[in-house]
Amino acid sequence: MVLDADGIVPTGRERALGIALVDGQLVADMRRIVHADHVQFDLGPHRDLTVEEVAILQGAADDYGRFLDLDATLTGLGTS
Repeated sequence: MVLDADGIVPTGRERALGIALVDGQLVADMRRIVHADHVQFDLGPHRDLTVEEVAILQGAADDYGRFLDLDATLTGLGTS
């Protein structure tokens, strides 16, 4: 798989249609939930994410939140 150079993405039915990419690599499944006061990105990482990777994902979430004029939150993350 082009987006899975490390071979960590499980095959079969995915839990969500969304994906989270860091440096062109698939690191998590993602589900976006828009609430009245914020937008939530519920992630299902395929491995523990580094602090730097979480910061990249939070930055992307914040950009999307600004587009919607809402705060953005990430849930479901593990860090190493």
